[in-house]
Amino acid sequence: MPQCDTCQRTYHWNCLTDLNACSHTARQDAENSEDWHCPACADLTQAEKDTRKSYAEEKEMISDLATHMGSGRIAFSQP
Repeated sequence: MPQCDTCQRTYHWNCLTDLNACSHTARQDAENSEDWHCPACADLTQAEKDTRKSYAEEKEMISDLATHMGSGRIAFSQP
């Protein structure tokens, strides 16, 4: 499954092609490329991509922190 390099979301190729959001040729190009941007991010300006990527990374970090806090694996250092 490809993961968008901007928003970090993953997609099923079949869903993208079935919805005509991505062609089979575009799929082959993406599989041969180091970078791939989903249809929602592909037409953004670089500044918009940077903002969206920053938001996705922050959201992932918060999610990871919440997961660790719920498991009791966070250790806080004493002053």
